[in-house]
Amino acid sequence: MLGIEPANTLYISTHPWDLRAAAAHGFRTAYLPREHAQTPNPSDHFNLALNSLDDLIDMLRIVE
Repeated sequence: MLGIEPANTLYISTHPWDLRAAAAHGFRTAYLPREHAQTPNPSDHFNLALNSLDDLIDMLRIVE
């Protein structure tokens, strides 16, 4: 519907179940923890694990 390529799109969420669904549809995934939110299962594998959005900003600066 949006006309994007899932494999070229990073889906960021604090909810592991959202990331599992996004990965199942071919999206790259980044887990962003949040206080009081569910944590990933030991079997979850996401492309990135961030401590904060600042981590993502720093990573994007490296790519520039």
